Amino acid sequence: MSKIIKVVFVKGDSLFSKVIEKVEQLGEDLHGNNNVDFVPSHCGLIVDDQFREALIDGFVGENVRRYDPTNIRIYDVTINDDAAIAAGDTKFNKLLGQKYSISALVCGATYTIFSMIIGNTPNQDDCSGDDTEILRAYGLDINNKDADGNDVPASSITPNILIGIIAKIGTLEGA
Repeated sequence: MSKIIKVVFVKGDSLFSKVIEKVEQLGEDLHGNNNVDFVPSHCGLIVDDQFREALIDGFVGENVRRYDPTNIRIYDVTINDDAAIAAGDTKFNKLLGQKYSISALVCGATYTIFSMIIGNTPNQDDCSGDDTEILRAYGLDINNKDADGNDVPASSITPNILIGIIAKIGTLEGA
């Protein structure tokens, strides 16, 4: 059996989103381009036609149509392993309602700019942290390595880092 996971990346219009995009762009300027011509400030997942994203209210179900279609990019990633599909589905459903963590934003910004990993509150993440945890549960190699060769924690993965990884393993819709 196979399953397609849709990874949605968004460029927001709010001041908050613009600040995130500037931090992401600074990270690229300092550490290299991810080879994707789109710097997102937000991301979410569509699994079994259910769109979920981490907002200030937590990891919640929403409608992807609330975003301007010119400000989103959707990548399809195919999962072929039954055990990975079951693990990913479990994680996707388990995170529903999980609290949002502002500290995860700080973790991501610190890693993006300084390549430093700092701790985050357990069981609380931001959009890209939650998505990274779910995608890893689906068996995807969502890895950025730290200086010692260890996987970077999900809380340090930002939307721009994630789109750079997903663009290599997924297919951009409409391309």
